[in-house]
Amino acid sequence: MTNTIISKMLRENTGRAMCDSGDAYGRNWERNQGRKFDDEPEATVDFKYGVEVTLNVYHFLKERLTLSEKMDRKFKRFCARKEHENESYFALVGMWLDTLDVSGLYGEGSPITVNTYNGEDLLSQTIQYTLFRHDFTDYVVLQIHGGADVRGGYTTPRVFEVNGDATCMFDNARASIYCTGDRDKCGAYWDTENGHSWHREGNYVGPGQLQDYDRTEEDKGETWEAGKLHVRSDRSALCPCCGSPLKAAQFPGC
Repeated sequence: MTNTIISKMLRENTGRAMCDSGDAYGRNWERNQGRKFDDEPEATVDFKYGVEVTLNVYHFLKERLTLSEKMDRKFKRFCARKEHENESYFALVGMWLDTLDVSGLYGEGSPITVNTYNGEDLLSQTIQYTLFRHDFTDYVVLQIHGGADVRGGYTTPRVFEVNGDATCMFDNARASIYCTGDRDKCGAYWDTENGHSWHREGNYVGPGQLQDYDRTEEDKGETWEAGKLHVRSDRSALCPCCGSPLKAAQFPGC
């Protein structure tokens, strides 16, 4: 059920806005038609111009959320009231929460509204959500940006329970890059919490951050050298410690 709903949200027609450039470059929801999200990797990395990781938003969400059929129905009924027909979904989320006994993270303060575009973010698409606690359960009212310009083109909100610790929703700029070789012989990996600085983990020699390694490039006829990051023609790279391929992964879910 949850996977199906997230897939539908990613394909939902969020319309055309005067302010966007979708006619020229395409909109997210248009590009998502026909995609098989379950068959796609959870994360990809491009080493051509640095270290650029993209987290697949579908996998990010399905690991962290479960559709709350009960709360989702309540929200839909609230939105369907005659007096709300001219209200935006953003306004309706706040209005609905005002009718409930809710709090924020760990039951403290007020609900938290996040648009991932406004901070460090590795997700393949922007998401907007309000995180709240009700009856000792953590929920998010989620929208996915399906347009071109981030100022508009968001999906109809749906209500999900958060799987585990609610702070896992804040992991959208966290990721790992790891060596796929023999772990007993290498096991090198690098983590980031901001999408820019890749800190070395494990016991092996080399610079403290992955982006600081000297490079060799296949496009220049160069080959792998120990202690250097070798970038291949397909924009992937080989481990500077052992020469095995490097891959990216999302930070573990809730």
